[in-house]
Amino acid sequence: MKKEKDQDISETLLEIIKTKDDARELLLQIEDALNELYKHKKDGLSVIEDVFPYEKKEKMLALLAAQKVDVKNSIQVTEFFNQLQKTIQAIPVVSLTLAFEPKFSFIKKMSSWLVVRLKKTVLLDITVDRLLIGGAIVSSGGRYKDYSLKKILGEKLGYSL
Repeated sequence: MKKEKDQDISETLLEIIKTKDDARELLLQIEDALNELYKHKKDGLSVIEDVFPYEKKEKMLALLAAQKVDVKNSIQVTEFFNQLQKTIQAIPVVSLTLAFEPKFSFIKKMSSWLVVRLKKTVLLDITVDRLLIGGAIVSSGGRYKDYSLKKILGEKLGYSL
């Protein structure tokens, strides 16, 4: 049952966050929500409506409902947010260096592809290096793979570009 709940949380989180920057932004919003709950003694629903943009608010409410958290109970909402912070911080990161600035559709497809391929939720940490010419450099968990056109051309031409 817990594994099923964790899967639901991971799937919904993947709708909200795909990159390390997305995760950082959500963690800041959760921190703001926790501060509001603590300092102003508001109920969870009021805080969620005040802190999160509309789309994230809807996803948060769906997550809270799926976890059977009473949004009017600030203690339950606080515990949920504390657990959610831990869950987000535990998501592994895949660093991806590209030769171009990716559009959201690319990030979404890459994120989904990695989830299917790795069988777990991951966050993308994307950097742009136009010197790669094409392809990508991928690293995660101490592993590094260079699939760049720069590397391939360098190997074919016998020197480093």
